[in-house]
Amino acid sequence: MGELIDLNSQIPDTRIPAGIARDTETTAAINAHIAATDPHPVYLTQAEGDTRYRQSAVALTDGDIPAGVARDTETTAALNAHIVATDPHPGYLTQVEADARYILSKVIGFITMSVSSQGFAIPHGLAFSKIVGFTSVVETGPNLSLAPPNTNTTGGFAYTLGADASNIYFSPGASNAGLVSKTGRVVIFYLP
Repeated sequence: MGELIDLNSQIPDTRIPAGIARDTETTAAINAHIAATDPHPVYLTQAEGDTRYRQSAVALTDGDIPAGVARDTETTAALNAHIVATDPHPGYLTQVEADARYILSKVIGFITMSVSSQGFAIPHGLAFSKIVGFTSVVETGPNLSLAPPNTNTTGGFAYTLGADASNIYFSPGASNAGLVSKTGRVVIFYLP
């Protein structure tokens, strides 16, 4: 059996194995490490980092930028060329292409009815051959329900629409008392 050691007393140096560093050896190793010129060669020293990397305070010059990176003047020229191009996005329709492909519409009049009006004309300003249809609605009351033409003969909102080369014609029907002071909208559909 081994010798009992009092844990409250200091262990004598003779009892510590030789391979364990003494305080003086540890202090000497730390001081030598601190004094070494490059104690961690896997890391860059300040001088090595300064020669290898650009310091943030040093401005870039044109020669520092690779040739494949666009300069401000090149970017501005490319944007300006894009802006003035006839069709810079061929995957999308231009206004002319869309106009040729789709039927257009426009509201040609917001009208207020009057009891003395027996009908009226609204100029449409289109070539008659381009007109593909037209319709209207009249607001029938405070809840903003809408009456289209030829549908409300008993409620006092009877009217019809017609067209010629110059106008859309609004004609009140026999039962037209509901049209007095009401607002309507006339919409025309046309080819470009």
